Amino acid sequence: MKKKILFLITSLAGGGAEKVLMTILHNFDYERYDVTLCVVSKHGVYINELPDSLKTIFIFENPTSIIARLGFVMYSRLGISFVERFCTRWKIKEKYDTIISFCEGRSLKFHGYVTDKAQRNITWVHCNLFAMHYTIGPVLSAKDENLLYETMDQVVFVSNDSRREFMKLGYQIKSSSVVYNPIDINSVQKFIKEKFDKQHAIKIVLCGRLSKEKAFERIVRVADMLNRGGYDFVVEILGEGSERKMLESLIAQYSLESKVILMGFVKPPYPIMADADIFVSTSTAEGYPVNICEAMSLGLPIVATRCSGNSEIVGEDENLGILTDQDEQSIYAGIVKMIESPELRAKCSRNALEKSKSFAVNEVMKTVYSVL
Repeated sequence: MKKKILFLITSLAGGGAEKVLMTILHNFDYERYDVTLCVVSKHGVYINELPDSLKTIFIFENPTSIIARLGFVMYSRLGISFVERFCTRWKIKEKYDTIISFCEGRSLKFHGYVTDKAQRNITWVHCNLFAMHYTIGPVLSAKDENLLYETMDQVVFVSNDSRREFMKLGYQIKSSSVVYNPIDINSVQKFIKEKFDKQHAIKIVLCGRLSKEKAFERIVRVADMLNRGGYDFVVEILGEGSERKMLESLIAQYSLESKVILMGFVKPPYPIMADADIFVSTSTAEGYPVNICEAMSLGLPIVATRCSGNSEIVGEDENLGILTDQDEQSIYAGIVKMIESPELRAKCSRNALEKSKSFAVNEVMKTVYSVL
């Protein structure tokens, strides 16, 4: 008899956790597992790309419906979860061997409404919650979050750094493990390009949701420094989000329209990433940086700010890239060092391709199955 698994996530928007979940679902062994995906709000770029073998449940078919808004308002203002709980239990009626909330925050909260419907309850943490405790607020109270984590049979972290930082919150969890995010190496690496022309402008690429923790405003100011330093370069930022208008204003302020380009959400991003010379991460906090792993799978040398996730993947020895401090002058120095040393870029590129073998989805799926 197949083991029944239910994954639960807030939406299928274009974030890192959603992308990772899609990779897992497309590589699941449906001969051994009966898998259902429950999405709280039916929206997102991945809605039409779900595997045929996957069963789906949508708690709110319309995320802006009166009932969805009523549930949110009642919890956020009054702390009353009755509407959300009723809607969730109305849609999730079966029993499962394992229920997995695949993200922190709202996904975890809705998971809490149906823990009695599974023999085993697991939740995934994709970020550094100690450094960026974004989950606490109208969506989830601190008291409820603490209780929910203590209720889970296992908490899965995407890096050792994120687990170590989480423990500083003081939550008493039953069990924990680390499962690295999988990368579909074959899908990524078919876009690899050989870069024989060394005379072209250096292309710097960044990728991720345009949100505060990604701190993309730093690269705009660093681009101004590079421009004033006489470097021949272009910066392309792949992603969409709430910080777009701020970034557009900052780019205009420095007159960098021809140097820093907001590409929007691009799917797949790999053809554009593969054409780059350097991949940069300016994040203030990361759990497990999927985009860095994808960049390494394309053989790109990395310049990344030193934070959990980034530090664990890139390391301090400059074999894969350069870790910088959390300030624009340090980011600038790291990028300049990479620009001015083709030899360093070539070494990091070779090592990145070798390291990327450890991200292969088939290897990671073995670990995923082991925690179910």
